[in-house]
Amino acid sequence: MSILNILLSATLLFGAGFSFLQLFSVFRKSSIIEILSISYGIGVALISFQLLIYDLLGIKWNIAWIILPWILVFAFVLYKVPFKKLFSFSIVKFDAFEKIVLLLIILLLCYVGLESILRPLSAWDGWATWLFKSTIFFTDGKINTNALNFTGSEYPLLIGLMGTFGYLMLGHIDDKLILILFYLFYVCLAGIFYYTCKELTNKKTALISTFLLLSLQNLIRHGGRYDAGMADLALGYYYFVCCSLFLKFIKFKNKNSFVLFMFMTGLLGLVKDDGIPMTLFLCIVGAVSLYSIKKLSYLWMLSFPIIILGQWELFKLVFHMPGAPKFIQNPEFNRTITVILGISKEFLNLENWNLLWIGFFLSLIILLIKKHKIGLIISLFVISQLLVYYYVFLSTSLDPLAHINNVIDRLLLHIAPVAMLVVSIPLYLLSKSYKNTKL
Repeated sequence: MSILNILLSATLLFGAGFSFLQLFSVFRKSSIIEILSISYGIGVALISFQLLIYDLLGIKWNIAWIILPWILVFAFVLYKVPFKKLFSFSIVKFDAFEKIVLLLIILLLCYVGLESILRPLSAWDGWATWLFKSTIFFTDGKINTNALNFTGSEYPLLIGLMGTFGYLMLGHIDDKLILILFYLFYVCLAGIFYYTCKELTNKKTALISTFLLLSLQNLIRHGGRYDAGMADLALGYYYFVCCSLFLKFIKFKNKNSFVLFMFMTGLLGLVKDDGIPMTLFLCIVGAVSLYSIKKLSYLWMLSFPIIILGQWELFKLVFHMPGAPKFIQNPEFNRTITVILGISKEFLNLENWNLLWIGFFLSLIILLIKKHKIGLIISLFVISQLLVYYYVFLSTSLDPLAHINNVIDRLLLHIAPVAMLVVSIPLYLLSKSYKNTKL
């Protein structure tokens, strides 16, 4: 019965995001898998907001009252959008090689999914931060700010409230089954990555790149093994979705795609504090892109991330919650060599990343030679964050090498999916060049 309840909670998260997404026309002609892959992240955010609003209004967290609004929203969507347009399926043909790669992807998804339910939560940060909040909120039946102040937890509530929703659906705390909700970020990342990559390359390259991404050991660990229950994979998922939505906006240049792009951009800082520099960068990217395509009437939408992050800052201020730890000081540039070598050591950690980061920097050279505009723009999504990490380690009051060794594998996880997307473009260009030479 418990497994059915957690699957029902996942269905409701997908359903809430799907209903919200159907109010926009951006994905009307997209594959149902692509739509659902984005719907999950939106659903997590919406239901987390719902629990927060209920708590502020003094409304008890009753499952019926949580589900009812989304039943009404879904009914409205069914009324407004014809069923055939809502659930459109198309048969995709694969050649023999593509079927093998697809089978490997499915086996990987099954393996990580099985791993996610074999053992209870074991990651320390999951115990001490993310699901610790879920446990407190579920036990108290509310967001207990006194408990958060006592623990000194400064992280945002989105992931903690997702776990709370899972526990509410289960009716009890289960540190094993709740990891399925974290595993679904791995599954949905696979879906949105494949379709985004296919738009830039072709089906074969997208399948190969998706398999290469999902087979990264660091991704597997956070998806369902020993590091499951943490927020880093979720942040990597949300950042990649923002990249995908940005490419949608560049393609369609319409209001709805930019609204979704800005909405998801605002969520980054609610997953982890590490997402705030990402939000700032994407707002700059958004402003520059609006100027370049002469859509200045959309500039007011840049306020969406400010409003979304502002409500969390206001919440902390009102309830006197702790801020982020103050370990940033003036940058010490004499650390430059130490920091670069410390970060580069992780780039060469083949156990965590295979050849991803070596491939990324080689791809960057190829994209510069080819003057591939879109590829270089996507590369900025990675480079901007690497520069942020460089600055943080220059400025940390902690020992820089100890700080790097403690967090760098998780920081790189935030940008690894985008880095793999960059790698896929030269792979596609080289395969085309080989094919033409062969002909």
